[in-house]
This record gives sequence, C-alpha cells and structure tokens, in this order.
Amino acid sequence: MDRKKIIEFLEKEETYNKVLSFLNSKCGDFNDYPDEYFIAGGSIANTLHCILNGGESPVINDLDLFYFHHTRQQVWLHDQPGDNFIQQTINNTINLDGYSRVWYGSNGEEISMTSSERFGDINKITINVHLYQGEFNPSDYYEQLLNTFDLNCCAVGIDRVSKKIIYTKHFVDFLSHNKIEVINITHPLQTAVRMKKKAEELKTDTSNFKTEMSLIQHSFLVTGMGRKAIGLEWSSKIKSHTDFIDEYFVFDEVQTGNIVTGEPTLFYYGPTNFILNPATHQFKFKGSHSLISFWDIFIRGKKENEKKGNELIKFYMEKMGLKVTTDSGVKYENRNLHSDTSKKINRTNFDPINLVGLSPNYLDCDFDFDDLRKIYTINLYFTENGIDPAIFLADTIKNHIKVLTYIRKNFITETGLFKSGIFQKVINRSYSNEEKNHRINLGSLDYKKKIKSFKLLVNGLWIKDKWLHKHSFKNKNQLRFGLGGNVIDLNDIVEF
Repeated sequence: MDRKKIIEFLEKEETYNKVLSFLNSKCGDFNDYPDEYFIAGGSIANTLHCILNGGESPVINDLDLFYFHHTRQQVWLHDQPGDNFIQQTINNTINLDGYSRVWYGSNGEEISMTSSERFGDINKITINVHLYQGEFNPSDYYEQLLNTFDLNCCAVGIDRVSKKIIYTKHFVDFLSHNKIEVINITHPLQTAVRMKKKAEELKTDTSNFKTEMSLIQHSFLVTGMGRKAIGLEWSSKIKSHTDFIDEYFVFDEVQTGNIVTGEPTLFYYGPTNFILNPATHQFKFKGSHSLISFWDIFIRGKKENEKKGNELIKFYMEKMGLKVTTDSGVKYENRNLHSDTSKKINRTNFDPINLVGLSPNYLDCDFDFDDLRKIYTINLYFTENGIDPAIFLADTIKNHIKVLTYIRKNFITETGLFKSGIFQKVINRSYSNEEKNHRINLGSLDYKKKIKSFKLLVNGLWIKDKWLHKHSFKNKNQLRFGLGGNVIDLNDIVEF
C-alpha cells in the first residue's frame, strides 16, 4: 500500500477511536491509569494491522502500559567514547542496554526501564527519565521509546492525552510492505523468536524472513556484540521452537550455574554457520544501528533506497577503497574477518553508515556523491586540527552540510586556517551556568538550534585581534589519510 495513504490512515481521528474501542473491549482496565501512561507495542500494532486489512478481531495477548517517571537524580552511568563535551551533550537516541531498557533522550536525558509489574492483562512498565533541567513532558518520550523496539511491526502506540496515534517510519514500512523487519538487535535469539511468532500471528509476507535472520546472525560480528546469553525464563520459552533455534543458533557447552545448587542459570549461544553477505567483511560496524542501516540500503532491496545505495557505493569505492567482491560461506569462529580494524575501509573519519548510530535519521534525505565528498573532506580537516567532527553532526546529511557551511564561513579563513582560539572560547563559554541551554543546543541534532547557539555565543564574545589564534595548516603531503593516499584539498574547504 502507498505510504502516503497509510500515513493518512494513521492520522485519522476515526482510526484512533477504532483502536481505543478494540482495546476497551479486550482489556478496558487500562482506563484506571492516567492518560499520560503510554500504550504501545503489540496490542496497538496488531489492532491497526487488523483494521487496515479488514479483519474483525485483532490478536491482543496483553497490553503494555509505559509510565515515564521524572527524576532529577542520575539513575545510571555509561561511558561513551569521545571528550567530555560530546559525552555530555550528543543526542544519539540509541538503544544502549537491551530492548527498551536504557537509552538517551533527544536532549541528552538518561532514560532507563526500571520495573515491570503485571496486573491481569496489563503490563505496567516504569521508565525513569533523568532530566536535570527543563520542563518535563511525558509525551516527549513516546516516539523515542518506539525507536528502541526490536521489530518494525511493534513501533506504534496511542497518545491518550492528545488523542492520536504515535508511530515511526519503521511501522509505516511494515504496513506498506506487510513484512516484518528487525530494527534493533540487542538480544538476537529473543528477537528471532518474536519475529517468527509475530509473522505467524499476523500472517504477514515472510518472503524476507531468511534475509532478516541473516541480519540477526551477522549481528554477532558487530563490534562489542560477541556471544549472548539467555536465562531460565527464555530457556523454557524456546523449547517449543527447537527446530527453528537449531537452524540459526548453537549453544555453548559452558554455562553459568547457581553457586549453591550448581543448576545452570545462563546459557551462552552464537550463530550457526551462515553466508557472509558481499562486502560486509570490509566494513567495521560500530553498533547494531550501523549494521541495520547497511542492511536497509544494500541488502533489503527496497526501491526507494536504490539511488542512495548507488551514491554510497560510489563514495566508498572512490574515497574509502571499497572493492567489488563475492563472498562464500563463513564460520562464526573466523573472527579475523571483522576483528582486524586496520583492514576496514571505514575505520577512520567520516562514515555515513556508522553515523546512523549517532543520528538515526542521517540517511533519510536525498543526497549525492558530492554531498558525501564535501563532508568527508572537511572532516579530515577537523581531525587534523584536533576537533572532533561529531560536534557538528545534524539529523540528516543535508542539515549536516548546513552546519558545516556555517562553521566554514565563521571559523575557517579563506586560506584554510582554523580559528581555534575563537572556537575554543565559544566551547568554554557554553560550560558556564548562564549558557547551559546553548551547551545543550550545541550537542543537539537540530541544525537550527545548533547554528543559533553558535551565533549567540560568538556574538557574545568580546573579540580583540590579539585573541585570534590561527592554527597552522600542514603541508598537503603531510595530510594523507586512509586508503589510496587521500589528501585534503584546500580548495574543497574554501569552496564548501
């Protein structure tokens, strides 16, 4: 079905009322909870799928009710790479510790699932939001929560305060193609079983099932994923799926046991042998989001991604040394394919696939080879001048270029020298209590907020000529990065 028609369907008041009516008939106890509690996941998704396809009775096993609890006390700590400026302000809105358990909010909030309580058909899930300053509004976190779900068929909910359906682009994809896709991989085996059950439950098109299972198996080769474990609860759940599990996963003989009884409590597993998709061994994926982005553009075969795929392939081949290759089967034990960082084409500098891990919508725009080349070139420049390029990141490639254009005009001279003294004063000023909002905006993915704060901070400086410190630019021959001897061209910087 056409995406535009699906969005119109989801936006209709009539659709919202139908969903609410179905829920009331199945488990109306949710009305005992405040409207701010967000109903999301399978109950809403299954109902919408049923209505859209002319069904009479949606499958509603239970109802997940999410309560967002505001706290000014820090609830968890997580070390991120990069300097303190980026660590404290970058808004990566990515899942850090499992399926909807811990992630960052769009303004740098630390958000964590803290408890789950069962009341009949109601599953009440409490989520702590550590928002140190600013006004707290639970509805700000509805869509952010949906973006942490593992399957596209679940990424939807209803906002009972505003009386509307909250959905993501992934859920629109699901309704459009009637195919379930993996959108997060933290617990591969659990996601695989859930996908199989959902496909059977909703009677979806399963022609892509093998492709999605291949993605789940490839996730074990992503940096930091490694072997996984399940506990007693999931060990019991998968007993009815033995043949399916044995086809895609293999369990280790080593188990973690109870120190008193000796009974096993954790069971470790990895993928069975699988076919390595072409070119994946040349990439270093910094997280599951990057791998999924790669899959979306190059593997899933969606027509809307053909142009993006062609532009990215051209960029990777001309700028980063991607080689055309055909791969055969590979065993999971052969870790050298992904562990040898020095052989990865995207091991340094700008990589659009990996930036999706920091900015989920980075590739959701029209872009071409020249856009990619410009960002790649200026990021080399920033790296050489000791500036982390992630500071200038925006939500999409096109908006990233707008930020970089502003930075080039205001912090780089016509001869290619970086005004590091002024730039450092701007960053330092953002640390003051009076400028905390600007500090948050500098780390925002909203390019308008970012540029506005840069402007206000720059205009607020009392700049004298003697304060200007121009960082010397090294000779071209000293600026060789990556494969193929790429160099920074000053003309690219000046004309950007």
